Amino acid sequence: MRWQYAEADRKGKAEILDAVIAATGYHRKYATAALLKPVKRLRVLRTPRRVDDAPVKETLITIWKAANQICSKRLAPFLPEFIETLERFGHLQLSAETKAKLLSLSPATIDRLLREKRAKHPRGKSTTRPGNLLKQRIKVRTFADWNDTEPGFFEGDLVAHCGDHVDGSTLGCPRVLSWCA
Repeated sequence: MRWQYAEADRKGKAEILDAVIAATGYHRKYATAALLKPVKRLRVLRTPRRVDDAPVKETLITIWKAANQICSKRLAPFLPEFIETLERFGHLQLSAETKAKLLSLSPATIDRLLREKRAKHPRGKSTTRPGNLLKQRIKVRTFADWNDTEPGFFEGDLVAHCGDHVDGSTLGCPRVLSWCA
């Protein structure tokens, strides 16, 4: 009734106010204040713009793999740079329409388009597996077990720095073991 109240003359406002009071049981001052609140515009819902173009999806997958499968929130801001670099080196040949669609993708749309590919690899790339034998043999020290008078310690880093291939053919794939005395 706010629309009617806002457009009514003095006599019409009094009639509308009396009707509101009769229907709701509000105090006259409260009903007046409620009717004088700004009228909210109805929000027009837009139809979502779907990008289901196969060339866009395939190109996005290529860029995502070139970016080492980073998350969409990190990928979206760098799409222009990735597209430019991959085109410069001949890895991509894009039409103007496909390029425009790629540059307009939001992180949520990128996630939706990459959903199938990500489902095949639910975890990140890793070369280490949980091992129960090591867990049983490694003694866990509590705060009371530390003996600082003994020199030296042994440290092992089992992180592989070899990318996708763990067959040993990649140079620079060290297993770091260090001894400090």
